[in-house]
Amino acid sequence: MGVLAILMVGVLSALMLSRRMTEGSIYQNSALTIIQGYIEQMKNMEFASLPYTNSSGTVFAGTGVNAYDVPTRLDESTTDVLQISTAAIPALSGITPGVTPTGIRDNIKLIDINQTPSNTNDDLRLNIWAWVQDITDASVDATQVRAITFIYQWQNNDGSRSRPYKGTVRTIRSAVMTL
Repeated sequence: MGVLAILMVGVLSALMLSRRMTEGSIYQNSALTIIQGYIEQMKNMEFASLPYTNSSGTVFAGTGVNAYDVPTRLDESTTDVLQISTAAIPALSGITPGVTPTGIRDNIKLIDINQTPSNTNDDLRLNIWAWVQDITDASVDATQVRAITFIYQWQNNDGSRSRPYKGTVRTIRSAVMTL
């Protein structure tokens, strides 16, 4: 009975660890999918409607209400505006989990991953920081070019532990549509 009890404790702890790892993977994939969704929307909107900053940090408004607003959507009927930052993009290694650096606009999104709208404790709380920067090189015969950068972070609450995660995604958008 003692050997069987030891084996059962080992199997149970392995199952719990597997569940924690699976849940963390689901949250990470969900966060990355959300960021990719925003990028795709920004790549497909009219180039003139995309606000951006130049090398000195001056904001050039798109067609949104606020100069910093990127008019993205949650679904066909729900707007979900993102705000771009003008501060320098911080190194991922220098970011303290749960702390928004000075000058960065924090877009906080609560995503119900588990389909439990009445329980907000299990929602993914995603902090999204966005930059759209003009990187047009006048010395090259090219069209206008914008760099779109996202840094995102979230925390996985696993019982009494809280494990922070962070990531970054960067893409390029030009005035001429590419296929």
